[in-house]
Amino acid sequence: MEWTWLKDWWRLRKWRKDRRPSEVESICFCDECIGNDIVGVFAYLSEVSHGDLELCDPSDISLSPQDMDDDGGKVVIVGVCAMEKKTQSKPMKEILTRLQEFEYIKVIVFAEDVILQKPVDEWPVCDCLISFHSKGFPLDKAIQYAQLHNPYVINNLHMQYDIQDRRKVYSTLDSEGIEIPRYAVLDRDSSNPNDHELVESEDHVEVNGITFNKPFVEKPVSAEDHNIYIYYPTSAGGGSQRLFRKIGSRSSVYSPESRVRKTGSFIYEDFMPTDGTDVKSINKW
Repeated sequence: MEWTWLKDWWRLRKWRKDRRPSEVESICFCDECIGNDIVGVFAYLSEVSHGDLELCDPSDISLSPQDMDDDGGKVVIVGVCAMEKKTQSKPMKEILTRLQEFEYIKVIVFAEDVILQKPVDEWPVCDCLISFHSKGFPLDKAIQYAQLHNPYVINNLHMQYDIQDRRKVYSTLDSEGIEIPRYAVLDRDSSNPNDHELVESEDHVEVNGITFNKPFVEKPVSAEDHNIYIYYPTSAGGGSQRLFRKIGSRSSVYSPESRVRKTGSFIYEDFMPTDGTDVKSINKW
């Protein structure tokens, strides 16, 4: 990956563990100073102390990528564009606190009302954009903003449409050679009858000619729908475990219903036993 955008913009202070905090060395961000070791640059973020999170006023559009600090160094404006539930979460605050400790970085968190109500030409201007989708987020506006100001984009915005569709996620994983459970897609929205053939028996289903013996998993194709069902065989008592977004201390409930859903499109896949271990996959930073 080419990091010339960093080399052109940033001058860093190197943190020496064997020196007192006041004894820092001013360096230039060039090949001669740090070579191609970009990891060393970001290592600074994990070594600095935890300070108070002081974010720029997102309504102050006078902030510009041309801002300079007192030493004449280029200040990089990092814009964080996401729904308030995400930007105000504990993990995000921790990340932004560390970024704020970086001398040549200034963070702007876009206010949710600005994101939802104002046109993109009235959003704050930034050099580097961190933006990710969640429920209610106008991803199309974020893409328009990136096209308008051409910042360095950390999260691929267009690919965030794909991660909202489990079919595209599975297809991408498959094409990249990443192991996934055996699965089949029952697409009831397709005009092709071969895409939504379902034969259900007591202890198995046949989806488009592929047989899945219970226990198997039934997932909505929309990644925004967290109502995932696990169907058990009669030998284990039958019924199904219904997973949903965590409410209080619960994220699933048992149901005696053993029949699969008859409306909507789903992915059916083999159940992967984990011996009671709760496995989570994190796909958004």
